[in-house]
Amino acid sequence: GGGPPDGTVIDDALIVYHSDKTEITVSGRPPQDGNVCMGVWEKTGRSRYLVNHITWGGLDTTNAPAGIGNPTGPARIISKIVVSPDGNHFVGTFSLTAHDTSGNVTAHIIGVLKGTRVTVNTTVGDLL
Repeated sequence: GGGPPDGTVIDDALIVYHSDKTEITVSGRPPQDGNVCMGVWEKTGRSRYLVNHITWGGLDTTNAPAGIGNPTGPARIISKIVVSPDGNHFVGTFSLTAHDTSGNVTAHIIGVLKGTRVTVNTTVGDLL
């Protein structure tokens, strides 16, 4: 109980994985949620990768008339990814643990993820 129902979309993002084993995510979430985050990745097997991704907090806009509120704290997302043989898609699982600004766990979500490589020929329709 307490978590989102099965099948709930948690995020929709553009992610860039760099050759130096870092990544940057620009989330589809509102900027006040902390929609730009960074992480690191490592290869764990053939076409398998582990990502340690840190979101550095967002803002609680519940009582903020101007839409800017108090910090809500960071989250850590661990993703296990398997890249398709053609290198154009991936699937995997994630575990998200959110914290308040004192480090206390406020939420834990486990889910699945999938991705599509963006190339110079990719259209918006290819990603929907």
